[in-house]
Amino acid sequence: MKVVVVFDAKESGLPSHRESRASVDIVFAADACTDSWIKREVYLLRDDGCPKIRVITSDSLHQQVANGTGVYVWSCKGLIGEIKDVRKELEQLLHSDRLNYTEDEELEKLIHGNVYMVDYPGEGSKDCRIGRRVVLSGDFNPLHEGHLTLMSMACT
Repeated sequence: MKVVVVFDAKESGLPSHRESRASVDIVFAADACTDSWIKREVYLLRDDGCPKIRVITSDSLHQQVANGTGVYVWSCKGLIGEIKDVRKELEQLLHSDRLNYTEDEELEKLIHGNVYMVDYPGEGSKDCRIGRRVVLSGDFNPLHEGHLTLMSMACT
């Protein structure tokens, strides 16, 4: 997925330019207003065979322009609501999936690369799914005493 954020820089006095931060392209459109830039970019993406194009804006003029190109248009509020709903659904799925495995089984799944993370309890903790979270990054295959000591120290 490619994410592009477009700012109207027409009256800023700065030239049009594009920056990349993380996996997001940021466009400062000074040569044309943002609705013209978005319309042109949508047509270019369509010509390149991009099957799913979404424009997220709460500006009614930009929504009308984007609708005119036949893409899916979402308001910012709608996108935020969808993100929250998906996050809640994923948390429920993760929680229900984790309840089906013992802590040792979860750790085995991590070691074998079947999952990318597990919650693991510290000493004296009754349930790793409640309270403070500890993130241990790195390659735990093979798991050795150093990893276990690191985990124990982080969880106390």
